[in-house]
Amino acid sequence: MVSGLGVERFLHEVLPFWALRASAVALIVFGIMTFLMAAWRYRKISDNLHGPDIGRLPPWLLVLLSSILAAAAMGALTGVWFR
Repeated sequence: MVSGLGVERFLHEVLPFWALRASAVALIVFGIMTFLMAAWRYRKISDNLHGPDIGRLPPWLLVLLSSILAAAAMGALTGVWFR
């Protein structure tokens, strides 16, 4: 997400507008997908983590945090798109 915002902020003099917008949007969408896939992967893998010495994060908490991060990234995407 931050890399998409960085592209938008620091490369505006180097890249044409369409390339700048496409790069920023692609990087932010990749960030959104990464947040959502992290929650999905943890839910699938946490069932296989058995053992008293392995602390587990409640799956609902990770889904909540990933959703908040994805919503923040959507806000950044909206800001980049309607700039």
